[in-house]
Amino acid sequence: EHALAVRRLRGGPSIAWLAVKVPIAWVQVGMLFAVLAALPFARGVDNDFWWHLRTGQFIFESGIPRHDPFSWTAAGKPWVMHEWLSEAIIYAVQSAFGYIGNMVLFIAVALASIAISYALARRFGAGTKPLVGLMIVAALTFTIFITPRPQDFSWLFFAIYLYVLARHYEGDRVPLWPLPAFMALWVNMHLGFYFGLMLVGCWVAALCFDAVRGRDVALRVPILIAAACVLATFANPGGPAILLYPLRYVFDSQVTNDMVAEWQRPDITWTHHWSIYLTATLLALTLVSRNRPRPFLFLVSIAVIALSMQAVRNAPFAALVLLPVA
Repeated sequence: EHALAVRRLRGGPSIAWLAVKVPIAWVQVGMLFAVLAALPFARGVDNDFWWHLRTGQFIFESGIPRHDPFSWTAAGKPWVMHEWLSEAIIYAVQSAFGYIGNMVLFIAVALASIAISYALARRFGAGTKPLVGLMIVAALTFTIFITPRPQDFSWLFFAIYLYVLARHYEGDRVPLWPLPAFMALWVNMHLGFYFGLMLVGCWVAALCFDAVRGRDVALRVPILIAAACVLATFANPGGPAILLYPLRYVFDSQVTNDMVAEWQRPDITWTHHWSIYLTATLLALTLVSRNRPRPFLFLVSIAVIALSMQAVRNAPFAALVLLPVA
């Protein structure tokens, strides 16, 4: 400050911009985002990427397939294309920018999801310093999942839904009408749209609970929005039947759990699963604390804890809820 004052007195050019202070917590958050953005480049190409890329090419060349054109053992059997739009995007980006283009796109989607969750936590008054600690836990969870795959889009839509519904529940004036439009897009991007319906269900249930307890709650608009979100899921190549499709994962759970690692329960003996258990533990401790969240986020927290313990692939949703809740 003394040097700047002397320089001004001497008539020299001002360099006050050099004295701008950046909170160290902001720097730490920025470094976390930088690490998250760099880590996917250190891994090999995800095994499923080639399947999504080839499917996207088939969509561009022959339209959305209704039957399996690739398999030897299942050729010609009905094929429900529940993520056709994501695969078309993957192929379009690959054709224009190569694999690096897809990497940049999906890293940006993942970081945007975390940023929205972070913004919600800040909106609720959380300090930056404690959020840095929670961000580290969330980052450790996300590191094993960020890769060019359709499920990344579900994280982004989930974060948007969580942000809008949580703010509305707390009394903020936020537009709800975009939610059905997002759902119509989400249902064509990835089967994770069910997580959006879960959030809407928790939101309506929390509002009904508040109404029963005597709180002045207007339920007409929330019920209409919820109904519109359900109807929006019909806007896909398979129509309303898409709502029943996830039941296949329930009935085939034994095969899925035995053959696909990401559908298995987290294993405490694997170090890269420790962040999943830590996320669930922090959420659970928050729910039993004196400052536990109100009904909406309380219900959402219970749901994501259960889902993250049921399958490894659900862990990122719990990590997104962690920031505004814990």
